[in-house]
Amino acid sequence: MLAFDGVTIPGLHQRGFDGTFPHFRRKRGDRLDVLRVAIDDAGGSFVVDLGQAGADGLAQGDWTSLAVDEITVAHLDSAARYRLHPGFFSRSFKFGPHYYHLSHLFPAEFYERIARKALARLDKKGEPWFAAPRTLPSGAPSRSAGVVVTEMLDALGACGWTIEREPTRRPMPAALLARYGAIPDVLRAFTETVRTCVRGDDEGAWLLTAHDYAAERGPSFHWDEWERMGLEASTTADRRREVRKFWNVHLPILQSVSGDYAYLALCLDKGSDSFGAIVRGDALDFEGTLRVAPSVHAFFELVTAVAKGDAERAAQADIADFILPILD
Repeated sequence: MLAFDGVTIPGLHQRGFDGTFPHFRRKRGDRLDVLRVAIDDAGGSFVVDLGQAGADGLAQGDWTSLAVDEITVAHLDSAARYRLHPGFFSRSFKFGPHYYHLSHLFPAEFYERIARKALARLDKKGEPWFAAPRTLPSGAPSRSAGVVVTEMLDALGACGWTIEREPTRRPMPAALLARYGAIPDVLRAFTETVRTCVRGDDEGAWLLTAHDYAAERGPSFHWDEWERMGLEASTTADRRREVRKFWNVHLPILQSVSGDYAYLALCLDKGSDSFGAIVRGDALDFEGTLRVAPSVHAFFELVTAVAKGDAERAAQADIADFILPILD
C-alpha cells in the first residue's frame, strides 16, 4: 500500500485523475475517464481497469441515480472497459505469491518499481485507449425501467404467480440502503411498488420487495435467511467475518425453498467482474455463485421470457426452476 500511496496515487493525480484508492475519475471535455485498481483477494497481484462514459454520467439504465463522482468502472458495460496488461502473457501486476504474509515482504523499492510500471503501461496503452474515438456509453437499455417491470409482472401473473401491488410507493428501508449503497433504479422500480410477488403453485419461490426487506415474510424466512444460516453454522470468528463480507456485497432478490434452498442476489462487489450482475447460490454452498444475468434490467427481461414460455431462453437460463410452476 505504501507504493500506491507514494507512487501510484500521486502519479494519477499528475495525470489529472481525482479520487481515492481504489477508484479514480478524470473529466475531460465530453468524456469521463474512470480507473480502478483492484487487489486480488488472495493477495500477490492487482489489476488496473479503465472505463469511459459521457461527462454528464449515465443518462439511462440501471445506474441513472448515480452522480458523476460516484460512477466507477464497475458501473459500465464490458464494452466500455479496458484492462491494462503488464505484458503479453500476463493479465495482472504481480508483487508476491498468493496468500502472502510478512515473511514474503520485499524492500520498498521492489513495490515502487511495480507501481511505476503500472503508470508506464497507463501512458503507453491506457491513454491511447482513452483518446480513441468511440460512442460514449449512457448505460441505456432499449426500454424504460417501468416498462420492463410491468412486462415482467404481467408475464409472471399469467404464469400463475400471485402479485400484490403497493397502494403507494414504499421506499426500501434506510438500514438496507446504508448497508448496500446505491441500488439500480430498475430494481427499486420493482421492490418499491410491489408488496408481494410469490409463485402461486406452492409459494416455494418469491421475489423480495421493500415489504420483505422491512419485515419478516413469514414465521420462517427472513430476507437475509441464508446469511443468518451461514453465521449460525460458523464455528470461528474468521468464518463469521467471511460470511458477513460476502453478504455485505450480495443483496438477495429472490428466495426459493422448493427442494434444496437457493437464492438469487444482486452482486454489489465493486472489485468483482460480476458487479451489477444477478448471481445464483444454492445449498450446500451459498457463497459459491453462478452468474445468471449481467444486470437487473437483463434479469427482468429474462424472467419475462421464461415466464412466457420461451423454451430456448428457459433452457439456457439457470432460473427456470424458480419461475415456472412445479410440474407433478
